[in-house]
Amino acid sequence: MTTSVEFPRVTESDPSDVAAALETAQVLWRRGDLHESLRWVRRAAEAAETEGNDMRALTLARAAADLQE
Repeated sequence: MTTSVEFPRVTESDPSDVAAALETAQVLWRRGDLHESLRWVRRAAEAAETEGNDMRALTLARAAADLQE
């Protein structure tokens, strides 16, 4: 059985740093630069943590790990 992992999307509650990192990650993902895209998802997770949104940071970090597999 294969599991489909959905690429993380920007939410309305995301601060601008998180949103910008996710938008960059998505562009890179669509271009096929998976390694760089995952770095930007991780940056989004770090930005969410910096903003004090630990749940969002965890969600994004988990998404990056799932996408890497």
